[in-house]
Amino acid sequence: MKPEDPDRIRFVTRHFNELQGLRCMVPLGLITLATGLTTASHSLPLLLLYGVLTAGAFLLLTRSRAYYRTTFGEVERQPVNPSAQLAPVSIFSPAGPAPRIGSERKFLNPSARTLFTVMGLAFIPFSILWAISPTVVIDQPTHWSHLASQTVMYAGARELTLEALVSMMYFVFGSLFLGIWLWRGRRLSQAHYLVLGLPLLGLAILGVALGLVLPALWDLGIAGITRYFVPALRSPESAQILCGTAFVLAGLLDHRQLVRALGQPAMEGQP
Repeated sequence: MKPEDPDRIRFVTRHFNELQGLRCMVPLGLITLATGLTTASHSLPLLLLYGVLTAGAFLLLTRSRAYYRTTFGEVERQPVNPSAQLAPVSIFSPAGPAPRIGSERKFLNPSARTLFTVMGLAFIPFSILWAISPTVVIDQPTHWSHLASQTVMYAGARELTLEALVSMMYFVFGSLFLGIWLWRGRRLSQAHYLVLGLPLLGLAILGVALGLVLPALWDLGIAGITRYFVPALRSPESAQILCGTAFVLAGLLDHRQLVRALGQPAMEGQP
């Protein structure tokens, strides 16, 4: 056994339920990905692909829990403040009577508090950029050679445009991934959440700050690079495909970590 193995096993058992990527992350990612593909085009192959991905997602939702229980067993969670643990009480204590441990209640568990805190803090610069950046409406998205002269119009007031809604989708998924990485201790084995979350947050910030970025690109004479990121900023279908793919990858990597750490217990007795 390597020196880092006990720490890895402790982490996996502590987050055993969350690392079951086939139960939640992969099915939600498949549904999101399938929705984006069929919204982008209603061709017969994509409709068939939608059916396959959706069926696979529901199959995982209904069968994966039994798979994890049969293959790896279950990890029981200890209560945060078990009422059975009584603090020693002395009538001579100068601090007075000890409070009842069992009477404490948590409104949010630590994981939810971490996720909401990260998303709230990330929303501050996101909302500031959205407020100060001019509104950009992108028209004729396929004519990239005329982007600087014809396809972008500025409005005087800040408006909730399609681009802003798409950016909000990227922000929600990206900040969620960043929050999960921070909650799980910023471990190298969970770095895929950081790798997947930062580009999504970058697209979110770029989307709300597009009114500030485009003039700078035009002044530098490199407005042509917009063809590489503008489609992803104005298309809900592209956002669904990217976010769904990120969810599927994150779930598969979590599942891989669980399998590598705990192995296949049902096969241990075999030669």
